[in-house]
Amino acid sequence: MILLVVILAMFTTNSSEEKHKKYISNKMIESVEKKNPENGLNTFSEPGKSLGIKLVERMVTSDNYLIFSLGKIRFKSNEQVITLGIVDLIIPLIDFDNISQD
Repeated sequence: MILLVVILAMFTTNSSEEKHKKYISNKMIESVEKKNPENGLNTFSEPGKSLGIKLVERMVTSDNYLIFSLGKIRFKSNEQVITLGIVDLIIPLIDFDNISQD
């Protein structure tokens, strides 16, 4: 019975695709700003950040497995799982501060 309650709670608190997109875009912007404080998105002000967020959000999708979800980013023909959503939390599966620009 307890297991059923736990699974039901996980199902109802599964993270949405929008939550993955918001988390990933915020982490990507933070990473760029940390690496290039003078040339990062700060220099573009809010319009630059908005454009960056929209680009990242277009590349992010999520797969919903009912009790958890996986956030993925697609660039060209490559797709990589980068976040795990579970019990209304987004957990990074990569180090956003060490993202390569290759």
